[in-house]
Amino acid sequence: MLTTRIADVAYASDIEFHSYVHRMLPLSSEESWNLFVRKTFKDNSCPSHLKDVAKGILRNCEGLPLAIVTISGVLALKDRRKIDDGRQLKVALVVNWKSRKQQFATIATRGQDIGCPQKVRRLAIHASIGDTQENICCKHLRSLVTFSSLSKSLLSNLLYWGCRMQRALVLEGTQLEEIPDEIYELLHLRSLNLQSTRVKTVSKSIGRLQKLEYLNLAYTKVTELPVEILKLQGLHHLSVYGKRFDSHDSIISGVKSPNKVGRLLFLERLSYLEADRKGILVREIGELKQLKTLGITNIRRQDGIELLFSLEKLKNLEQLYVQAIEKDEIIDLNHSLSSSLQFLQVLCLRGHLEKVPQLISSLQSLTIVSLFWSGLMDDPLESLQHLPNLQTIYLNQAYEGDGFCFKAGCFLKLEQLVLISLNSLKWLHVEEGAMPKLRELRMTDVKFLEEFPFGIQHLMQLQSLYLNDMSNKLIAKLQNLDEESEDHANLSRIPRIFIWTDKDGYCRFPLLHNKEKKKSVEESRVEACAMVKIE
Repeated sequence: MLTTRIADVAYASDIEFHSYVHRMLPLSSEESWNLFVRKTFKDNSCPSHLKDVAKGILRNCEGLPLAIVTISGVLALKDRRKIDDGRQLKVALVVNWKSRKQQFATIATRGQDIGCPQKVRRLAIHASIGDTQENICCKHLRSLVTFSSLSKSLLSNLLYWGCRMQRALVLEGTQLEEIPDEIYELLHLRSLNLQSTRVKTVSKSIGRLQKLEYLNLAYTKVTELPVEILKLQGLHHLSVYGKRFDSHDSIISGVKSPNKVGRLLFLERLSYLEADRKGILVREIGELKQLKTLGITNIRRQDGIELLFSLEKLKNLEQLYVQAIEKDEIIDLNHSLSSSLQFLQVLCLRGHLEKVPQLISSLQSLTIVSLFWSGLMDDPLESLQHLPNLQTIYLNQAYEGDGFCFKAGCFLKLEQLVLISLNSLKWLHVEEGAMPKLRELRMTDVKFLEEFPFGIQHLMQLQSLYLNDMSNKLIAKLQNLDEESEDHANLSRIPRIFIWTDKDGYCRFPLLHNKEKKKSVEESRVEACAMVKIE
């Protein structure tokens, strides 16, 4: 489960899996107060002279339980006898020194001007602060992390007056539209995280950061990398891409890169670069022998053989993400490999497949398979069923057949099965002994499936069933089950059954249990909030 206050982060969390994002409702003023008092004061009573400032603090928490509990935890450690007025209570939250030995400070206030401790080495800013300060002098600063929006002037101030020895900078989720020039002056910077910002371009000055090892520009608006990126010879992690959503689907937007990417010999994670028409990038990938994660877009059918030749050289590869230039473009991987990708754990193919690639059946370490837009006529389960470590299968527009049969003794470690937009699928059959460890079944936009999976009672470990945008007949059948029917007996074994809608995004149907009282819609919504996963 992932929780965040930044909508872009939530919706961007899904790379190889379909996600359900639930917008949590904040606590009411009364609920917030009760939680705050219970966690802060042992006698569950707030002194009268602290009530006004405490309520002011709660207003800044905006009904978020995690924020209230965190702040309460800080205040609970303070000696209440020494806090004789509200100002001292507020000061306790302005700058929280985690450890004087570590010199780690957290700024957790809103709309105020505060001084930064000059000896601080690691600074985390958790809320928007005033930017009227002129000389924020943090000469010992090594790491800056912000969890909220900073104005460009304040950020520049921090970077200008901060020590040029700074090694880590995290501005993830901020409203930054361009990379400040001051960042390119941080010559000792090793880690730069600009994920989920509005940055559109990377300056040629990026070449100055020759000690940089980690560069994260995921979910930004960057479309091209300058040739100076090749000067970063120590780079281990390079993530640059965007993502757009379309109904129950998502499309990765890779970036154009300069030639000779193969010079970045220490790269371990690279995603997502656009393949060029001449196949230069596809060939150069084979030079990156240290790669563990590779993401590449704009693949054409003619790139298939060359891509396989390059993959043969990547002995350490653990995750592979390949997306075709168009949904109906064929990804041609049906050629033999002289050596298998023995450490590959995650495989995601986004594009049309004439058949399941031969190499898949030899991937004994594979734990996750994700197929988008494959349009397969042959049952893909035949190629996947005997993989010994497979835990997750994700099929989105991947199969044109009318049914799946999960055979006895197959998929012995499978825990999650996700089926999306399989527009011809009419039936599912689960034999006894198939998928003995399956815990979660998700089905979205499988409109022709009008019957519950036959043999679902054999899935003894199934904990959650998610139904989203399914046929009206199937949903009506679920809502009107006869308590004496076989379907009711089979489904009542499943602890959590959720019906999702695009409008509400939460479970609106009470769980099925003979022995439990019938839950209200609101109780079901609360339970759905607790269980929803953003993967």
